[in-house]
Amino acid sequence: MEKKKIYLYGNGSFLNKGCEAITRGTVRIISESRTNCEFVSISDNPDYDREMNINGVIDNLNLLDGYNSIGKIINKIDKNHIVNIKLRNVGKTVDDSDLCISLGGDNYCYKKNYYLIQQNKNLHKNHSKKTVLWGCSIDYENIDEDIIDDMNRYNLITVRETITQENLNKKGIINNVKLITDPAFVMDKKELTLPEEWEEGNTIGINLSPMVINKSQNKTETYRNFVLLIKYILKNTNSKIALIPHVFFNNNDDYKLLNEICKEINDSRIMLVGNMQNTAEELKYIISKCRIFIGARTHATIAAYSTCVPTLVIGYSVKAKGIAKDIFGDYKDYVLPIQEVESKEQLIKAYKFLEENSEKMKKYLEDFMPQYINKAWNAGLYIKNLLEENK
Repeated sequence: MEKKKIYLYGNGSFLNKGCEAITRGTVRIISESRTNCEFVSISDNPDYDREMNINGVIDNLNLLDGYNSIGKIINKIDKNHIVNIKLRNVGKTVDDSDLCISLGGDNYCYKKNYYLIQQNKNLHKNHSKKTVLWGCSIDYENIDEDIIDDMNRYNLITVRETITQENLNKKGIINNVKLITDPAFVMDKKELTLPEEWEEGNTIGINLSPMVINKSQNKTETYRNFVLLIKYILKNTNSKIALIPHVFFNNNDDYKLLNEICKEINDSRIMLVGNMQNTAEELKYIISKCRIFIGARTHATIAAYSTCVPTLVIGYSVKAKGIAKDIFGDYKDYVLPIQEVESKEQLIKAYKFLEENSEKMKKYLEDFMPQYINKAWNAGLYIKNLLEENK
């Protein structure tokens, strides 16, 4: 069987463990669809990504030294020019590819992404390639005429939750849209030794991010309310608390934020678990061992959901609401909007709901997750069909 070449783009460095989880899940889904493929991915931090043993685990994924850093100046020069520069830097990779997949599910989530619009247009017009927008979430308010044209240009759009599917359908984008489960749901977990302080069955996992703090109107108050929540848990339970980072970028570092909280509270029952040397699979294992989980990063909460850990999402976007809605039927009580975190009462109330309903939620997830995760594999069949159309 002829080996197909797939170009993966639009994803970030594995310093964001969500990006790593998406890549691992994507390669597994497509590879197990009985499609004989090799994958090429661009990284703006290839040395670190190779350290994560991504090539050791996914032996047919090649990482190229990145061009993505050019994207940081995208708004400073002509956008068409920037795309042409990028595609020249990976021109042979693009031209040799049978399919181009834009992996970053968040890339259209928050605001118009000029680079991806131009990249998609360029791949079709100048390289005659089929393109896929993969596992995406898009807010209705962001779908203007430019985005509608861009969405219609993709040969396939896989959406990871029904709110985005409905948003696109309302704008007339229907025929190329398929509903799947986020590819990170199929990523394996990898066992590692937990800290001595970890208490099996009685450790609460918490993930916070600078992004969530920065999305709030009162950053100081929001930060303080998270600290007060942790102190409330320590005062009213005998649980251990594991602070678990999931993104390690210099300007958006969960580890730095959680370390500050850990030092401020300074209690023997609180621990900082996980660092940038852990793979996404290892962090998923850590999260899977929590009794309950409170998370801000989407793919940290996906690690919890997929291993049937009762979860409260600190959300600020359509993806958090959409995934929770598809799992529970409604996102109320399961997603706490960032605006409500500015009230310590709302945050503690949401935590209490999680505690009081944790056993019921765990049983529900154990029954529901297998069928929900199974939908992720459909994406591999969609890719297989698209590749066969190229014959």
